[in-house]
Amino acid sequence: MFNLHGKYHRFLRVFTNNVSCASRFVSRSYGVSLAKLGLNKADRNDFYDESFVDGFKSPRREINLINNCGNKIWPGWVGKNGIPDGGGATLDVGASRIIHVPDNWESGRIWARTGCDDNFNCDTGGCGNSERCDGRTGENGVSVAEFTFKKDDPKDVYDISLVDGFNVQIKIKPNAGSGDYKEIGSCSEDLLNSCPNESKVEKNGRIVKCESACTKLQNSEYCCTGQHNTSETCHSTNFSRFFKDRCHDSYSYAYDDPSSTVVCYNANYEVRFC
Repeated sequence: MFNLHGKYHRFLRVFTNNVSCASRFVSRSYGVSLAKLGLNKADRNDFYDESFVDGFKSPRREINLINNCGNKIWPGWVGKNGIPDGGGATLDVGASRIIHVPDNWESGRIWARTGCDDNFNCDTGGCGNSERCDGRTGENGVSVAEFTFKKDDPKDVYDISLVDGFNVQIKIKPNAGSGDYKEIGSCSEDLLNSCPNESKVEKNGRIVKCESACTKLQNSEYCCTGQHNTSETCHSTNFSRFFKDRCHDSYSYAYDDPSSTVVCYNANYEVRFC
């Protein structure tokens, strides 16, 4: 509360609908829009509704996409409960782009499209003939950064998945959070150079991705489907171990080591390509 021109004014940060509050400043660590409201002087009990507030009405998380590759890439992203900025962008060498996702962004996937032409026909990760993926997932066989945020649970879950394959190295680094709070995604070598011949995909004389056995063979044993859809019946193979031995904290198959999943609390994130 403060005095301005002889009149008292109060501000409160709105974070839910139809709230009754005593005469005070109300806030959360991640508020939404700020609104100036009228007061009830008789009983000092104020009523307001979030519908009076303009702007984004849910707490958001910040994910900074950074291109450390030696060439232009086109990140794509998709997730439940929101696809910010249409789910796609262009990143020149050394460029970055911040996206804001809702705090209930579940099954979030971020990947890099590579080798795209003006019509967005891409060597890897293509999601249609547009810079924006608009809810479409990318073509299989690429590296993926995965996130799950839950609105009523402060725990963030994130991982790097090579379950479908590899096209560029991706790292996730949390910022300003707590918990495990560690960077993941480092690989000991460029998997495009060491990829087994049977898993290589070449375009215009270049190796553009290294596909997993699941993507390449569509076999239930490798994809952990059908009678292999439990942790007891789906196990690592020579194909998945190729990825795991070189990228130790990344998922290499559906029921990989649970330590490949990291739990952090209320963080923002960097996703670094290459």
